[in-house]
Amino acid sequence: LKMTNYEEKIAQLLEQLESLGYTIEETPSKFSPGYLIFDGNLMVAEVYKSGSYLVSDKADESLLEIIAKPFKKVVDK
Repeated sequence: LKMTNYEEKIAQLLEQLESLGYTIEETPSKFSPGYLIFDGNLMVAEVYKSGSYLVSDKADESLLEIIAKPFKKVVDK
């Protein structure tokens, strides 16, 4: 199965989060498929396959930066 560049970025992000001790669960929604990120029993972020994401204000400060990095777009001026 060949992954797109975008899918590879999400897979790498999820691996990185798991290596940092976060628990990842796939969302059951067919309307906004993605992943729920847990820090212990607390859900601290949602990452959608569409490239959007939500990070809780209860999350560790570095989590937003870690999640945002793969989704940043480089714009040529």
